[in-house]
Amino acid sequence: MRTFNAKPWPSHKAAPFAALPDSALSHFSRAISIPTVSPQDPSRIDTGSFLRYRSFVESAYPLIHQRLSREIVTNFSYIYTWKGTDPSLPPLILMAHYDVVPVEISTEKLWTAPPFGGNIIPASQISPVSTSLASYLPDPTNANVARWISTN
Repeated sequence: MRTFNAKPWPSHKAAPFAALPDSALSHFSRAISIPTVSPQDPSRIDTGSFLRYRSFVESAYPLIHQRLSREIVTNFSYIYTWKGTDPSLPPLILMAHYDVVPVEISTEKLWTAPPFGGNIIPASQISPVSTSLASYLPDPTNANVARWISTN
């Protein structure tokens, strides 16, 4: 049993993060200004917003679309494949969702900024650990969204 006799890992000071290019912040601001809301009632989904998001991703990241293959699953889920050099290795999937739940109307007056204003939190107020971006899909935990996706 190695649990008790394993040597501790060495401790190193983390290197400082490089500043993000202005284009990254601009893209992020544009992305979060598109109201990709997934209400519980699937008949209220604004598919136009999801199509605008797709168009945004295509225009903001042209090299991704030139160099990676994209599969569109049930209209609004995207799988980007970046082929590795060794097909014998198992693949790695990085996932995220780009939709949000609706704002409770009664709480809107409590917001200090519009929910889709594209506002960026100053870097001094963020302590990032890791950021990965690979696939986008509406929230799979919302049963109505999943049902709507599976029938459209």
